[in-house]
Amino acid sequence: YVLTDEEFNDMQSDNLFQQRFMLKFRGLAQQLSPRLTPGNFAAALDLAISSLAQDWERAIRQSKFNMLGGIMFEKDVREIQRYLEQESGSLLRPRFARLVQMADVLAVESAADVRHILDAQPVDVSARGALSEKDIQGLLANRIDLAAGSDGPKGTTG
Repeated sequence: YVLTDEEFNDMQSDNLFQQRFMLKFRGLAQQLSPRLTPGNFAAALDLAISSLAQDWERAIRQSKFNMLGGIMFEKDVREIQRYLEQESGSLLRPRFARLVQMADVLAVESAADVRHILDAQPVDVSARGALSEKDIQGLLANRIDLAAGSDGPKGTTG
C-alpha cells in the first residue's frame, strides 16, 4: 500500500485486489452452497468472514503505507464489506469496525488528524471494534510518509 499517483489512479479504475477477492469468494460460495444446508452455509460464511477480518487486520499491522495507500485501503475495506454484506445478507459493520478504523487512521493527511478518531471512540477501548491509542500509534508508525512525532508528511511542515 505504498502507491505512486500513477498506481493510485490505475487502481481507482481497475482494482485487481477487489476483483480477485470477489471472484475467489464467489467461487468458494458456489462450491459450498449446494453441499451445505442453508443454516450450515450461513455459518460457514460467517466463519469465513470473521477469519478474513482477523487475518486482514494482522496483515495490515505488518504493512507499510503512504497516504494514497491508506486511501486505497479505506476504499478496499468499504467495498469488500459492502460486497460481503450483499453476498451474506448480513450487516457486517461490527465485524469490520476495527478495519474501518484502521483505514481511517491510515488515510489521514497528518498525524494530528487522528485526534478526531480517538475522540469519537467509546471510553471503553476494550470493547470489540475500538482501537487503542497504542494500536493507532502502531498504525501511524507504518505510514512511511509521516515523520515520527510530526503533524504532516515527511518533508513538509505542519
